[in-house]
Amino acid sequence: MRRSLATPGFILGCMAWVMSGAVPGIAGADESVDALKRQLTEMQENMDKLKERIHRLEEEEETESQRVTRVEDSVKAIQKSPSIVNPSIGMVIDTSFDRRGEDKGSFHLRSAELGIAAEVDPYARAHAFIVATDDGIELEEAAVTTTSLPYNLTGQAGRFFAAFGRLAQFHQHELPFVNTPLSINRMVGGEALATGTQWTWLLPTPFYLALTGGVYNDIGHTHGHGHAEGGEDEHAGEEGEHEGEEDEHEGEEGEHEEGHDEEGEDHDHEEGHDDEEGEDHGHEEAGHDHGGAGGSARFLSELTYLARLHTFFDLTDTFNLELGSSLAYTPRMDVDEDSTDDRSRFGVDLTFRHRPLTADLYEGFTLAGELFGNDQRFHDVGRQKAWGGYAYAQLDFNPEILGRWNLGLLLDVAPDLEKPAAKTRSLSPYISWWPSEFHRLRLQYTYGWDKVMETPDHEGSQIYLQWTAVLGSHSHGFRERQ
Repeated sequence: MRRSLATPGFILGCMAWVMSGAVPGIAGADESVDALKRQLTEMQENMDKLKERIHRLEEEEETESQRVTRVEDSVKAIQKSPSIVNPSIGMVIDTSFDRRGEDKGSFHLRSAELGIAAEVDPYARAHAFIVATDDGIELEEAAVTTTSLPYNLTGQAGRFFAAFGRLAQFHQHELPFVNTPLSINRMVGGEALATGTQWTWLLPTPFYLALTGGVYNDIGHTHGHGHAEGGEDEHAGEEGEHEGEEDEHEGEEGEHEEGHDEEGEDHDHEEGHDDEEGEDHGHEEAGHDHGGAGGSARFLSELTYLARLHTFFDLTDTFNLELGSSLAYTPRMDVDEDSTDDRSRFGVDLTFRHRPLTADLYEGFTLAGELFGNDQRFHDVGRQKAWGGYAYAQLDFNPEILGRWNLGLLLDVAPDLEKPAAKTRSLSPYISWWPSEFHRLRLQYTYGWDKVMETPDHEGSQIYLQWTAVLGSHSHGFRERQ
């Protein structure tokens, strides 16, 4: 019989051998688990670090993307408006020969106007016009205008043309005739130049409708090249009379001083004190004499406040109508201790145009005019209300080879603001020839009936020859809609 291997001795030996190797095996397994745990912990820490780094990289990428977007926007803005880095610069030279009365004539450099305009950035644009005339050089306009405000709002600040009336917002060389109508000079103050701010809201209507409000030092500025209808500054006659009055006054003062020399130093001291007060008062009034261009300090009640409603719409495919109404109010003017003057200016303008579809761009017919009202209280004559205005008709035609032509007729009625019954009336036929877009010759004849008698140049016949040329880029907006 075969002997069995499973003897008690053999079994005990195997058990001893197993027991001797099993304990070290269990201890090694525990160490391996701990090592795995440590490795997992390190891996988790490394994963957290990687996640944090990825997050930082994503943030940096987003920031860089925003920078790239801003650069792209700036590039697009420059592409759309190259004038940001290359401003538009141009000049207009406007000259004339005037013949008034019998054998009286003179040449004038009406203006040499340098214009600079550019987009500041995607949010604003700026422009400036520097004008040289026979009387000197002045900064006529310098303003900043917004371009990207919400709700169809546009803001403007600086020195610019206030939105009063229609042709008062035109430079003189842009007018359809030679001179600014005398009614604008007397009732608006010439070009509606103003220093201040104005804001325009384009209403959400199916046709063009804009509401403008503004605050200014004043409105109106008849400067050196602002010749009146008679060909000279409307204040020239007043200045001559004022100089004559000053001469007479100086003579009376001389006689008065000779007769009172014996009154002594006390009286002289009182006169010196009065002179100082007079100088201060004269300086105070001089701030108002500068009109819209003046920058002297003043009370809020001495500022001028404006509101204007303006619309434009097509009547048919060939006829359109432009309407506007303006109101400018100054609560206090020329203030002294005893009285306060206020002034209200009104304006209604209408422009009717016909542009045939089969005709050239510059062919058609224009009928336009403005009615002005002035309600003002004067120190010496009390409150006066004056009415005046102008109207003109113009035929535009563009024959081949000969260039572009305008034929027109202007009627103007300008009252004296202190004596509204006295008026200066004039009738002016004119013809204009444009050899090109940048070159114009104009001949105008004016006959005036003057009851105001500010200057003799407003009475009788006057002849004007105007020559205007444009150099470079020069624009005040879409002015061809005359």
